Amino acid sequence: MSVDCNSIVHFFTSFLRITVFVVLSFGCFFDIWAKRSANIKTYGLQVDLHNAVTDLGGVIYFTTYDGLSSTPLLDYGQSGPILSGELKPLSFGSSTFVTDYGTANIWGNIAEYGAVTLSMPSTDSDSNGVPDWLQINLSVNSNVSGFSKLHYIQPGGFSGDSTISGSFSRSAGSSSGNYNLIYTISGLGSITATGVWFVEYQSGTIEYDDTSYSINVSTKNSYGITEQSTGSSYYSIIDQDNIKLGEIFVDSPDGTVQLKETSLKRSGNSYVGYFQAIDGYPTTSWADYLNHYVEITDSNDADEDGVPDLTDPVDPFLATVGSDLGSGWRLMNWFGTYYPFSTGWTFHLDHGWIYSQSSSIDSFWFWHHTYNWCWTNQSAYPWVWFHDDQTWKYHFKTTAKWVTLNP
Repeated sequence: MSVDCNSIVHFFTSFLRITVFVVLSFGCFFDIWAKRSANIKTYGLQVDLHNAVTDLGGVIYFTTYDGLSSTPLLDYGQSGPILSGELKPLSFGSSTFVTDYGTANIWGNIAEYGAVTLSMPSTDSDSNGVPDWLQINLSVNSNVSGFSKLHYIQPGGFSGDSTISGSFSRSAGSSSGNYNLIYTISGLGSITATGVWFVEYQSGTIEYDDTSYSINVSTKNSYGITEQSTGSSYYSIIDQDNIKLGEIFVDSPDGTVQLKETSLKRSGNSYVGYFQAIDGYPTTSWADYLNHYVEITDSNDADEDGVPDLTDPVDPFLATVGSDLGSGWRLMNWFGTYYPFSTGWTFHLDHGWIYSQSSSIDSFWFWHHTYNWCWTNQSAYPWVWFHDDQTWKYHFKTTAKWVTLNP
């Protein structure tokens, strides 16, 4: 077996220069290959009403509205009843919000229960589909009105249907605010109930490659403690303005939340839409806190055409260079024949499976299914730098053999 002497002489002349270039560029290469990262934030389209205390010293408990006149939804835990506190839209996008309520007597038994309906503010100043009062970055100081419907009162009790007036307030940037509701019952007078309410908001990052994404978001719970949620799934590009996010299971401190597949629409460098959960609060035995607005802001734009990489991935380098042989096969005179895939994977007739997202024949990094990271360029090939072995090897096409260089 012999090696072309002219090739060897030419190679040694350039050896030091190329080796230094390879070492310097290897670190940069990992930046190119790193998963892209974008920002994500979500707003809940329902809120959490903590228990209300009345001016008569009583307590009103709230839980998810079920549209029935039977006992409201509740579970029993070791420390007592578990209710959701959910105040939700009567239907998706409605400004009419509903919740079921209940009170207890001094023995801890149910004294009264029913349903509450409130007309909430519908102003959406940024036209993103989320009313201002549900957005954590905006302040709230709004009057509300509504009514309650009595479903049950304990024997000997006094109550009835009521009209409701009151207010919701919250400072911008705060997840919690205060509410004040005045219940007026014909023939019985009025009581005032006050309490704390919370918006749902999460923010963090979404990382993505060609086919999959993962999210890492955090929020502060009602005790001011930061809670983190993570999950990963697949996605697909519909077109440059639309993307489909696959069903995802998100691990949170309350349990695993399953979010249905959804589509987001692009506006500038943001993608917006809605996530719907199978059950947004797994602590309870019923489905609650289901609907969420989601916004992804992606500043990555490799080809600088104004469309983020999330829906505008750059074609792999090997899919654009060389000659088209038909049926997906391509030929680069110095590198050989290969079949590139949009994922960055390529099947090379001489080298088998390789993966690359390099963008120039002047510095061509690729991952080989057997040899791991390798580097070459048009001037050096068929000499190839094997990074794991920290050595150069010469490829003999006729025998498919590699010869190691020991300078």
